[in-house]
Amino acid sequence: MSSPRFFAALLLLLDTLALAFAFACAASLRHVDVQSSYLFAVLPLPLGLSLVCMYLIDGYNRETDMLSQDYACQHLIAAVGALLATLMTTYVVYTSPMALQFSRLVITVSFLIFAPLTLLSRRLIRLQTIKGFRHRALVFIGKANDWDS
Repeated sequence: MSSPRFFAALLLLLDTLALAFAFACAASLRHVDVQSSYLFAVLPLPLGLSLVCMYLIDGYNRETDMLSQDYACQHLIAAVGALLATLMTTYVVYTSPMALQFSRLVITVSFLIFAPLTLLSRRLIRLQTIKGFRHRALVFIGKANDWDS
């Protein structure tokens, strides 16, 4: 994970897969027939909103400390913000029937699955990154008493 772009692309891919998985699970829990073409029609709005919310908290930055409690709180708040933005957009902005308007519970449950899933994936990736840095040695070369001269 040497490149920041690779790191961000990996997190974007994992977020996309997590949201698709969360929507499929939530729809199956509500006994809604979900086809792959339906998921592609439904996912762009919540995915875009969740990506924006995660970007605002530096969720795609390699330098962000994703193991801290502060980041965990920000991540959960961003997921709730994306949930509320999705609900507001689908029910207030779009007046014509939209594919997401079939169930508020499916949207809510999918974000309840999405938030811990993405937080867990970020923490595991951060632990792997830190683990790779622990094996590096650092050597300082110089005089010990430079200030005494």
